[in-house]
Parts: sequence; structure tokens; C-alpha cells
Amino acid sequence: TSTISKTLQVDGEIRQKGSTSDMIFRIPFLISHVSSMFTLLEGDVILTGTPPGVGPVRTGQRIESGITGLLDMQFDVGRRHKPSQ
Repeated sequence: TSTISKTLQVDGEIRQKGSTSDMIFRIPFLISHVSSMFTLLEGDVILTGTPPGVGPVRTGQRIESGITGLLDMQFDVGRRHKPSQ
């Protein structure tokens, strides 16, 4: 299995960097295990946790994240709106 790398930056500072080679369980095992409990459909996502570096972000900061060779995304942190009661 080839290695997949992930990065996350906040305002250009690398906060998280990880790779599938750092995972305890390999991706084929995870897919097999999850699919033994329910049917996986196209577009389903299996969330496996996060690399070290989790921390707070503030309104106005820019987050850039990606999976090498597959996905790049950017977004700005907005204000959190409390739901009306």
C-alpha cells in the first residue's frame, strides 16, 4: 500500500502533518472491518482520528489542508452562530 500524507496549516504555520504509515491499523484492514458491520457506499468517508497538533483557531484565520496528490482545500474561520432556542 502506498503512503498518503496529510497536512494542515493555520495562517501558513504547519499545525498538523501525518501519514498513513503512522496509523496503527492499515487502510485495507479498516475498510474490511467497517464493511463487515455495514455496507459502504460510494462517497462514504471513514474517519480515523487526527495527527498531533490539534489546537484552537480564531475568527479570521485561514486554514489550508490537503491530502498529497488528492485534495487541497482552504477556508477562513468565521464566527460561530448560536442556534436560536
